[in-house]
Amino acid sequence: MVPLVFEAFDWDHGVFLGSAMGTETTAAITGKVGVVRRDPDGHAARSAATTWPTTSSTGSAMGRRLENPPKIFRVNWFRRDADGKFLWPGYSENVRVLKWIVERIQGRGQAAETAIGNVPTPTGWI
Repeated sequence: MVPLVFEAFDWDHGVFLGSAMGTETTAAITGKVGVVRRDPDGHAARSAATTWPTTSSTGSAMGRRLENPPKIFRVNWFRRDADGKFLWPGYSENVRVLKWIVERIQGRGQAAETAIGNVPTPTGWI
């Protein structure tokens, strides 16, 4: 299962994560509501991750030109359990995730390396 939030290992890994993103359609997106849509260069990828290109060829090339590429994080506020209920409590708790991201950017946040990226340690949430 993909965690709520994780940090890409590096720029190329982040570009890959962006290219593999999907989003569930809503009333704001044309088409049937609730269908998972894959559109790495579209609105979902830009609003969720970055305004830079997310396709592997242009994104990786851009990363090589950057002296200090920004960190890339992936957050899924809308994970659901087997009964279809949201796992994350919502807006009142979102600051914990954002705090960890800012701390990681500043070099202070604690993380554990996993196969998919760096995830917050249990003490990293406090």
